[in-house]
Amino acid sequence: MTSTLEIARMEEWPRLNGEQAQYALHAWMSMAEISATSSHALDLYDYLQRRFAAGMQCDGWAVAQFNMAHDDVVFAHSGGDFALPAQRLTRALMKPLADRLVAGVNVISLPDEATITALLSGVGRDAPVLAQPPQAGYAVALRDASGLLGLMTIWGFRQALTTRTDDALLLRFSAHMVVLSIQHRRNQESLKLVSAELDRRVHERTRELAEANSEMRRQAEDRESIENQLKHDAMHDALTGLPNRVLMRDRLQNTLARFRRDNTQVFAVLYLDLDRFKVINDSMGHAVGDALLIETGNRIVASLREVDTVARLGGDEFAVLLPGVGKLADVALVAHRLIAAMSKPMPVNGKDLFTSTSIGVAFAHVRYVEPDELLRDADAAMYLAKSRGRKRFEVFDETLREQALRVVNLEGELRRALGQGEFIPFYQAIVDLRDGSVQGYEALLRWRHPQRGWLAPGEFLDVAEEVGLSETIDMEIYHRVCGDLIGFPEGIYVSVNLSPRHFKEPELPKRLIAMIESYGIGTERLRLEVTEGSLLDNPAEARRMLEELRGQGLVAMLDDFGTGYSSLSYLHQFPMHALKIDRSFVSGLQADGGGSKAVVEAVLSLAQTLGVEVIAEGIETEEQKSILLALGCTQGQGFLFSKPRPVEAAILDLLTRP
Repeated sequence: MTSTLEIARMEEWPRLNGEQAQYALHAWMSMAEISATSSHALDLYDYLQRRFAAGMQCDGWAVAQFNMAHDDVVFAHSGGDFALPAQRLTRALMKPLADRLVAGVNVISLPDEATITALLSGVGRDAPVLAQPPQAGYAVALRDASGLLGLMTIWGFRQALTTRTDDALLLRFSAHMVVLSIQHRRNQESLKLVSAELDRRVHERTRELAEANSEMRRQAEDRESIENQLKHDAMHDALTGLPNRVLMRDRLQNTLARFRRDNTQVFAVLYLDLDRFKVINDSMGHAVGDALLIETGNRIVASLREVDTVARLGGDEFAVLLPGVGKLADVALVAHRLIAAMSKPMPVNGKDLFTSTSIGVAFAHVRYVEPDELLRDADAAMYLAKSRGRKRFEVFDETLREQALRVVNLEGELRRALGQGEFIPFYQAIVDLRDGSVQGYEALLRWRHPQRGWLAPGEFLDVAEEVGLSETIDMEIYHRVCGDLIGFPEGIYVSVNLSPRHFKEPELPKRLIAMIESYGIGTERLRLEVTEGSLLDNPAEARRMLEELRGQGLVAMLDDFGTGYSSLSYLHQFPMHALKIDRSFVSGLQADGGGSKAVVEAVLSLAQTLGVEVIAEGIETEEQKSILLALGCTQGQGFLFSKPRPVEAAILDLLTRP
């Protein structure tokens, strides 16, 4: 194998003469200018093509770049008539040429065909079959700071290459320019990639921002929708969709403010309540009751103007605000229209339901400061309409106002009296009609008012019930009775009235037993009087409480028997110790057998069947006593035996009886 000849290093070459230097300088300047000003590598390769072809008689050359593994090349460019053979030859000789160039050699001269053939013989089967082998060639290293990038080969296929002293410099500088071109292209490609990646990231980020903005807008819209819905729900009734008490109060406040600024801006408030709604709701179920309320709301709205406000305040109560209405005649027209609409049959679940409405009216007045004052007075007028027969309307006037003020004042006095020892039990004896001996007492509530003196329950108890003070008053009385029982002889009991509200307190039995035990008296000495009506709201709970109390020795008596349901099946449900015949039946007893004698006989027969005691109330004459004894009633109470009196007088009377 003929060895290759390396061109001598630049500093060992002979100096260039003027023509050669000028030629070389011109070539260098041209390539430098092209490299600096051209935006495309083809301009440089085109220049090299002309130089190689004209100056060196080159008819085929190639620029080869190594792949990452350095086991193959890609061609950045090839030129000349034999460009393809130049590529094939360069690929075939890649390894032996690269081995020599890696060793630090920059230019390899392949001066003749024999040298090239010898190199090809070393590559074996990978040697290309060339129709015309090259006569000579050069291989020039393409290097950068990282090492060998590839090689540039120049071939003379038709004839040997013309070699001049400045060709070596031309090849070295050409290789340098090609490397710069490759680097420039790589930089451009890298910039394109960076730019493409930046564009992708910008696009992605823009898309994400757009999606985020869209999501934020959607969330804001959802939040606004939810807030609007919450505001609507907070201001409207869930069942009927009408404004609720909150919204009605707000509109009343605004309307009232306008009236106070300008008293010509009159208005009226109507308070409506359905008659007999509770009966329908309890007997036919809440679903029917709800449907009835919805239909009621629709009819009220249909009977009014668009400027009017209709609100459901709760339960079966509705309110109407009529702006611009200040005359009774105008309100009467609206009220009669509403009453007529409510009186028509209401089809619900295939059935026609019948109800009516009672209406209270309050007109704008300078005395009103808060919306609740208007609703309160209209409500008071509505209750007056109910008390006068229902299916009508009443207007709040000065009389009602005075009554309302009395209730307010009385409420304040009741609250002040609590805990002051002003609520006192008076005792009326329950006697054996046969011999007049005292069996026990009924404790009757009295109020020792500091200005008005002694007040009976009828003068204040209804207000106490309305404002929720009756239970507290009862407990105060129970404590007084337990304390008073200590002074009564053993064997004497006292009965106290248990109001309906107490049955809503599940812990009542425990409270009563604990109270009795705290005074050191037996539970058999205190008895509870209940009315038939008080047991109806929740019969199961009432029965549970009475049975629990009876298990502890605290028995119950059914008061005012005969004025309520008075059915045998009803009595069987509750553990009663005694029945008290109402005074209305006792007062009607006549010696000739007329009046209420038959009723009393039936009650006594029923009590005997049930095995319970009977006590007659309101006995005022000897004749009544005699008739009761003849009928078999052995216990009673009334003015004939004693009037209600304070504990001291009751004990004194007991001790002085024969």
